Amino acid sequence: MVIKHFKTHGTVMVTVCIFYMKQYLLFFALLMVQGHIMAQVTEVTYKRALRSADISTEIKNKYGDSGIKLLQEQEKALDQLKYTLLFNNTEALFFIDAVTLGLKSEIDNNSYWQLVKREKENKYYYNRPNKQLTYQTLFFGEALNIISSPNELEWKITTESKSIGGFLCYRAVLRKGHNLLGFGEESTIEAWFTPQIPVPYGPKQLEGLPGLIMEAQLATATYYVSKINSKTTAKISPLEKRNEITRTQQVNALLEFKRDVLNRGK
Repeated sequence: MVIKHFKTHGTVMVTVCIFYMKQYLLFFALLMVQGHIMAQVTEVTYKRALRSADISTEIKNKYGDSGIKLLQEQEKALDQLKYTLLFNNTEALFFIDAVTLGLKSEIDNNSYWQLVKREKENKYYYNRPNKQLTYQTLFFGEALNIISSPNELEWKITTESKSIGGFLCYRAVLRKGHNLLGFGEESTIEAWFTPQIPVPYGPKQLEGLPGLIMEAQLATATYYVSKINSKTTAKISPLEKRNEITRTQQVNALLEFKRDVLNRGK
């Protein structure tokens, strides 16, 4: 009886050990999967278009047919531009597409190349745990990293929705932070984001919504997603080290520059 009881007890102990070992292996496997998801990079391609319907009348009234022609040339130039957003669960990087930099434009004027020259200097890196955006650019000829503070942009999320590329998207309107993006408070800045891709990223300096921004309207320009690749082999490279200023310091420097220009004209 004693021997029989010992065997039974031993069987129970072995069963318990196997159970906990399976739980440990499952937990370890989940950690591995989670780590893979955290590190997995998704590549999003954005395109940019002019909101010509909103500005063509104003342009025609102000500049005539020559203004409309220039607007059409800019639209052709913009149609060739592509932007890339690389992101995982903890970070994101937005920049002009490398292929775009090598394209040869057939546009006679320099609209395309002026856009490329301006945009190629700009990169936007978002650190999700810190809720911090770093904007790399040339500012008054100096190569700088411009650092944002958490929650500088404030959004109002509406119940208005539409489908973009098969994703359910909701409309959000910027309530605070226009000046940090280089716009006046009277400008309407809105974004359509999808909770189906729950990351706070978007084009340029737009961030902080509970889903990927699929479309964004900034004054006279619209950024929209044209492609999503979840199997990319691209890597997120850190920005190069540069002198740093805050986004508020950048805005104040611009305001001071404008005041100086106005004072010189008096």
